Amino acid sequence: TAAILERQASGQPVHAWTLASGRSDEARWREGFRTAGQIMSKDIFTVRPEDIIDLAANVMDWKHVRHVPVENNKGELIGIVSHRALLRVVARGLSHNREEPMTVRDIMRTDPVTAAPETPTIDVIRLMKENQVSCLPVVEGGQLVGIVTERDLNDIAASLLERILEDS
Repeated sequence: TAAILERQASGQPVHAWTLASGRSDEARWREGFRTAGQIMSKDIFTVRPEDIIDLAANVMDWKHVRHVPVENNKGELIGIVSHRALLRVVARGLSHNREEPMTVRDIMRTDPVTAAPETPTIDVIRLMKENQVSCLPVVEGGQLVGIVTERDLNDIAASLLERILEDS
């Protein structure tokens, strides 16, 4: 896309443009992974604190994710539910020893570590390692705008490794 914009800005007609190569140059390629906003997943499914935990579990199953952010009615991030929290409930039999169904509020982590869209990717990696978390919600102006997961970072690492190995 950046190459197209550059070529358009040159004022040359399309037929005079050089052919696009299969890969962009190294500088452009690196720029695509600089910040949390560039690597985060934006297709996010959330739950509310009053939702029953079965909904959170089903969202994780349907969407093949291991974390579901929790938002309040204003759309603000107030917590996160992990697959591990759900496993603990099942393993301890906690959901069956109650008259009322368990809600997300009962098992969510209320102090999730977050990043801003402009947070450098290297800082995202450090935050996740230091806090021993496998996902990092991305928040802007109090609103959830994305999430970076270990899977996102693994996909990037795989792309980098493939690129390096193909070039050698």
